[in-house]
Amino acid sequence: MDAFNTLTVIRMVSYLCEKMEEQGLTLRLLGPGPELEMIYKGARPDQGQPQKIFRHDAIAISAELLDAFWLVGLDRYGPAVFQACRGIDLGDRSLADHLTTDGGLYVPGNQWENNPIPEVRAAAAWRLHGVGCYFGETWFRPETEEVPGFRGKGISDLILRLAMGTAFCQHEARFMFGFCEQALAVRGIPIQYGHYQCYPHGATWTRPDGTQDDVWLTFTAASDFGDLFGGFARDRYIPQHT
Repeated sequence: MDAFNTLTVIRMVSYLCEKMEEQGLTLRLLGPGPELEMIYKGARPDQGQPQKIFRHDAIAISAELLDAFWLVGLDRYGPAVFQACRGIDLGDRSLADHLTTDGGLYVPGNQWENNPIPEVRAAAAWRLHGVGCYFGETWFRPETEEVPGFRGKGISDLILRLAMGTAFCQHEARFMFGFCEQALAVRGIPIQYGHYQCYPHGATWTRPDGTQDDVWLTFTAASDFGDLFGGFARDRYIPQHT
């Protein structure tokens, strides 16, 4: 098997779908729309609506955005897990350039009333160009006495890598990125889920009262895809002879 090629990614996606189904989940691939809104509001009534970058009207704000998709895992109790992805096409601009013009779409959560532009101090953000994909809105249903949850069962690993494989096939992405809190970054959590490069001060949003959200930039570049897709598929999921 080659270290990495499109067929490798297709095999990985197919196998990961089977692993999710073995956990009792039915997978749906959805775009922004009424069905997703209903699922999201039912799953996260505290939020009401998704992060701005994943909303349908975000495309009207930034010409560099491509389609968004959501991977939703459902069981007999309803939505159990979901993961969102938004494609971007930067052309000759860098990710840092994009964030300093459209970074208000990426503000954490929904507590911001405006679209503040972040400060980008991670030098790596200037090295990322072309087509990429942003990942966020990872959610797991809380476990109760009546309804089971899926944390601690390896589902987070499965669904994020499944989303990465889907993003590669759908957008031919050359890098995949996200943001995370320092407490998670220093523990190596992003690396466990396929974001092999992590840099502090990836984006810093400042509120009118002076408080800040300063997050790390985490990403996987095209040079890492052999490990992300080829190595992962070969060593962890797909037998050598397939």
